[in-house]
Amino acid sequence: MGIWKVLMKKITFGIIIVGLGIYFAQSFLGSKHQAEDHQDHKDHHAHSDDNHSHDKEKTSPKNTKKLEATKNTSSKASHQGHDHGNSDEGFEVKEVDIPTDSAGQSLVELGEIVSEFGRRNLDVDALKSSLTKSGLDIVSTKDSNPYTGSMTVLRTNNSLPGTRYFHAQVFTDEAGKPFVQHMSFEYRPSADAFAEAVAAAKKTFGLTKVADVRKDGFYSWNTDDGYIIWIKRMTKEDLKDDPFNAYTDKDVGTIRVAKEIEIH
Repeated sequence: MGIWKVLMKKITFGIIIVGLGIYFAQSFLGSKHQAEDHQDHKDHHAHSDDNHSHDKEKTSPKNTKKLEATKNTSSKASHQGHDHGNSDEGFEVKEVDIPTDSAGQSLVELGEIVSEFGRRNLDVDALKSSLTKSGLDIVSTKDSNPYTGSMTVLRTNNSLPGTRYFHAQVFTDEAGKPFVQHMSFEYRPSADAFAEAVAAAKKTFGLTKVADVRKDGFYSWNTDDGYIIWIKRMTKEDLKDDPFNAYTDKDVGTIRVAKEIEIH
């Protein structure tokens, strides 16, 4: 009986030892799995946060502004200069009468001068004489070099009522004959100024065909002698950093009438 009791104690002690071993083993494995699950969960969140951060960077206001600025800059660069294309957007300026006041008379008078002298075979002295008869004080400058030939710029110190900034660029060809590269003047801004300038151009240049380019604020005609006659309502951007004339915001809407040689 004493031996049996001793044996039972040993068996009971062994069962306790095995049970404790199983308990600690399960606890260890459970902790390990929890740690792995926690790390996986943490890694998943870190990856999600990285993706979210990347998406935010792509669509953040700062980067959106950069994209818009690039697009606007590109758009701006592609629209610089005058609209001397052959596109016809079909805009029709309303028909108005040429004003009979002093400004309207000046508009016609300068238009006739540009029409008469804006050509390839130019008599410079005759042009100067015509400007002087109109009461304009002429300023003439000449620049020449062996590579581009010579260019004479004619401007005036004063203006006719309602107009200003008469400007002519006269080149001399290889044969020594002068021709007009560009001739223009400006007309006062007003609600009907553009329509008035179009009406005056039709009269002074004898324009009977529909303008080749018809846009709001811009009309142009291609002539048979290789020139373009154009009329433009000047915007703030057009007037900015002008190399010849000084402007303020009050000058926005000024009309420029010009005839210049067509360069392909």
